[in-house]
Amino acid sequence: MRRSPREFRVQTDPPAPVTHRHPRRDPLRPRRTLTAVLCAAALVVAGLFGLAALPGSAAADSSDYSQTVVPVGTDQAKVSFTPTTPAAYVDIHYLINSANQQNFRMTNSGGTWTQTVGGLTTGAVLTYWFTYEKNGPQYDTPHFTYTQGSGGTVTGGTTTGGTTGGGGGGPVPATIPLTVTNNSGRSGSVYLYDLGTLLSTGQQGWADANGTFHAWPAGANPPAPAPDASIPGPAAGQSATIRIPKFSGRVYFSYGQKLVFKLATGGLVQPAVQNPSDPNHNILFNWSEYTLNDSGLWINSTQVDMFSAPYAVGVTSTTGASQTTGHLKAGGYNAVLNALRGQAGGWGGLIQTAPDGSVLRALAPGHGIEAGALPTTVLDDYINRVWQKYSSATLTVTPFGDQPNTKYFGRVSGNTMNFTDSSGAVVTSFQKPDADSVFGCYKLLDAPNDLVRGPISRTLCAGYNRSTLLTNPNQPDSGTANFYQDAVTNYYAKAIHAQMADGNAYAFAFDDVGNHESLVHDGSPQQASLILDPFN
Repeated sequence: MRRSPREFRVQTDPPAPVTHRHPRRDPLRPRRTLTAVLCAAALVVAGLFGLAALPGSAAADSSDYSQTVVPVGTDQAKVSFTPTTPAAYVDIHYLINSANQQNFRMTNSGGTWTQTVGGLTTGAVLTYWFTYEKNGPQYDTPHFTYTQGSGGTVTGGTTTGGTTGGGGGGPVPATIPLTVTNNSGRSGSVYLYDLGTLLSTGQQGWADANGTFHAWPAGANPPAPAPDASIPGPAAGQSATIRIPKFSGRVYFSYGQKLVFKLATGGLVQPAVQNPSDPNHNILFNWSEYTLNDSGLWINSTQVDMFSAPYAVGVTSTTGASQTTGHLKAGGYNAVLNALRGQAGGWGGLIQTAPDGSVLRALAPGHGIEAGALPTTVLDDYINRVWQKYSSATLTVTPFGDQPNTKYFGRVSGNTMNFTDSSGAVVTSFQKPDADSVFGCYKLLDAPNDLVRGPISRTLCAGYNRSTLLTNPNQPDSGTANFYQDAVTNYYAKAIHAQMADGNAYAFAFDDVGNHESLVHDGSPQQASLILDPFN
């Protein structure tokens, strides 16, 4: 999501979608950029947060597998999946009582893959489904449900252990409805935009209100105006429904004015409001990122670039189960801004206002450094203390929650932190980062989509931003109690998380380390929602 400084952003790859965070291999699930549940090979080659039309998963045939769920004690259940054809991997995705989706690589034993699920009180409903490899391609099963304490009754087909088929199991349709509800309390027009990459062809363009795709025409130098892709949004207190296609992209919304998009020879020019000359600088707007493909819908509420017009997102499954994230607490919008204003060290400089004095947004701190609003040295003291500590101590990184024996060990030597594996071989090294590298999780903390450096870097990035590297030499930190407790920390992320109704946010690039991100997913989506919330 973090990009290098420039007057505009040219979309040569898909606009940073939710594609980067799914499915996760887990830095307590992996990080931010992949569509659907991708295999390890795809993780190596896919682009971070903006993948170029990677294929999704095909619908599974029920003859391909059998699956069971059996209780293990009073609060656990063991899920088993046995493919007819041996699989290179099987991933399980599940929700307990329709909340807090988890994704894990299952454990193989003699051709049967298993995962034990905890936290199941009597009557708790486990909704789950699988992604599995078969002779190269990967497939997604329908959704199933299991009720703890149900006695393990057979419900037909190959489902046992108190499970019932769910999620429809059919292919995800070419478009699904997105209902936009305007609870902002603001008068005036709202404009919507659905921009992205059509996953079936790799073409970049926009979708109209019916979900029909339109490719961008050729660009120019200097950039030429893009076709007007705006869709009239709902008035205050009203709702409007559009259809979204199988995109990896963004849904923008703006208040009072249409956004300005241009086409350069390299692609779409997107807003970069940290630059005061950007034509969208004085427009109040925001966006959600989403990926809709054959494996379902991922949609998020993001603050990685800025904290602006408040909103939440949701998805309703064909089973009727609903998930929502992104709502602020009552008074949370003003509380975030006031926290930044009251924080010494330049954090109030992140807030940008319109010519009439009204607040437009608070820039993310990396963009704040780029714009000159936040000192480049804002994290130096903490970074120096981390460097000093691990000159004589070892930092242990366990990047995959489902692989507790995969560990890397970091020690500082001079200006370099070297990481070794369990054999003592150096696997990657990092130069001492600066604040911009930490806030953006790039440059000196670059995180390629591989299986070694990227997962280590993502974990370091989260530890620096949450200031947990000094309090816990075993990363990532499993709980939130120690997050943002140091006097030198990411106060932008701290303020946002403190005011989220569910505590989850995408306040920096790898805020999904440990599952603290504002993201919902459903493999069989019936409808998505975007709720424009009050400015209070």
